[in-house]
Amino acid sequence: MSDLESLQKTLQEQDFPVKEVELRWITNTTVEVTDPEQMRSLLKLMDALESLDDVQNVTANFELNEDCLTAASLA
Repeated sequence: MSDLESLQKTLQEQDFPVKEVELRWITNTTVEVTDPEQMRSLLKLMDALESLDDVQNVTANFELNEDCLTAASLA
């Protein structure tokens, strides 16, 4: 993390085009969501967080189960 600015400068000095530089959180573990109602609640929460003016990025560690997505689209 502390070398991000240095890395950006080095890449630019080597004529690599750098459009954007930012730190991102990457989850180590994920949780599979299998309940359609829970999935709807989580997606609603994500939308609400993203709509806040003071929030710049929203990340999550859940994966949506294929069957859950199908069941939610039928409901």
